[in-house]
Amino acid sequence: MHISVEAKATMHFNEIETARLRLRPFHPKDLEAVHRLFSDPQTTRYLLHGVRTKAQTAGYIRDVMEPVLTAERLLLHLAITLPDTGVIGAVSVTGTGYRTAELAWILHWAHTGRGYATEAAAALLDLVFENDLLDQVSAHADARNQASLRLMERLGMEQESYVSRGRPWALAGESQPGDEIGFRLERNIWLSRRHLARSLGWPVHFDHFIPFPDQRAGELTLSCVEMRPAKPERGLVPTYFFDILRGDTAVGHTNLRIGYSEGLFYGGQIGYDIKPEWRGRGYAGQALVLLAPLARAHGMEHLLITNDVRNHASRRVCEKLGLRLLCIARVPEWTEIYLDGVREVNVFDWDLGAAGTDRKKG
Repeated sequence: MHISVEAKATMHFNEIETARLRLRPFHPKDLEAVHRLFSDPQTTRYLLHGVRTKAQTAGYIRDVMEPVLTAERLLLHLAITLPDTGVIGAVSVTGTGYRTAELAWILHWAHTGRGYATEAAAALLDLVFENDLLDQVSAHADARNQASLRLMERLGMEQESYVSRGRPWALAGESQPGDEIGFRLERNIWLSRRHLARSLGWPVHFDHFIPFPDQRAGELTLSCVEMRPAKPERGLVPTYFFDILRGDTAVGHTNLRIGYSEGLFYGGQIGYDIKPEWRGRGYAGQALVLLAPLARAHGMEHLLITNDVRNHASRRVCEKLGLRLLCIARVPEWTEIYLDGVREVNVFDWDLGAAGTDRKKG
């Protein structure tokens, strides 16, 4: 679910639906169901506030019923519901600073062990990160709370702190306060993982190389000079190579890689280079547009174009084409571009189905 920029101040929305759950704002009629959560000693065993009275539960619902998102405050608490059961838990993000928040959850013990809390937390992270509401979330748990620790690991959160006796009081039956472990998750890391997983499911069709005649636009010609077969053992996909010509002069080169893989998420389906003396004339953008029909002919609906975060000129090429910046991704050590010294890349998505995209000339 996406929120428009205009709606961000008030966060008006009805619900988030996942494969099995419905997440929605709380309302007063939830009192009995929510109090079953907060009054149960087993469910609240590791919560800082412990068991709540009914009046305290009612106060909580009043405080969080209306989602708030302003520059000064972020408050987004949602009921976790099952279609035939009703409220079984809650998941929330609460602002802790500029574009940072604390992630929290509670699930009735009778519904644990089925991945519901992870599913709900992941959906909420999708909401806040994909709508660019936060840069980072944190979460904290008692070191003895193995279920919560595993949940944070499944979400891909990284441990950032361990505080001995960091919980403010001992649990029932315990003589000492517990240790507290803190985790954090950055927006770009979350988005990189989500977009990588999605890209691996994008359609592509390759039986053989397609004869591709010279493509011309304005003063440029795109001429195919090589069709290089895949080398699966090296993680290489079938690739077309082109000269970018101005008259008879080669002003640069580009290529088109047919397929999607983890390596191509960081390296992209298209590589391009314009010779220094010919830069600044929009030639890269024009050449990329000429590649679009060939990608479509192989059933590709999206092309990823990546560039080193330090390469501002290459980023401007993508921006002039109107491409969507998905994320800034950390480059894994096993990739070739990491060995070339690249540590972070802008990952742009060229949606070949977007109206007018292939008419832009950069």
